[in-house]
Amino acid sequence: MLRFPKPIDKKQEESFCHLFASEMLVPEPELKRILGKARKDISYQELRAIQLGCGIFCDAIMYKAKECGIISEQRYRTFCIQKNKATKFKALIETSLYHYEESTRFVSLVYKALSKELITISKAASLLHLDIEQVRRDLALV
Repeated sequence: MLRFPKPIDKKQEESFCHLFASEMLVPEPELKRILGKARKDISYQELRAIQLGCGIFCDAIMYKAKECGIISEQRYRTFCIQKNKATKFKALIETSLYHYEESTRFVSLVYKALSKELITISKAASLLHLDIEQVRRDLALV
């Protein structure tokens, strides 16, 4: 999708791709609104909240904070060194907390059709890829 001039190396190309993606997920003005215009430190809880809200990895948030001038180049380097030295911290930082949305409309429509007796339990089980007993338990008419 992005086209780069030929003399660019892979590391620079990857850096530009990360910057582009992070700008799409959390634009600079929004990141500055959340974190402020200048910070000495950023807590993991703040990174976690941004990740949950925007779906961007903690590493990318820190990189973007550096690129936006929110944190210094030195602070970003310290973060990277700290992450690479401590395996538990690295695992924590690199774990995605973003939950993908899942549609429940189809399941609701199948159970609605079943409760209105428009389809049979076996048809509902077939549509939902469940066994008949599971559909009976889940139906639980009130």
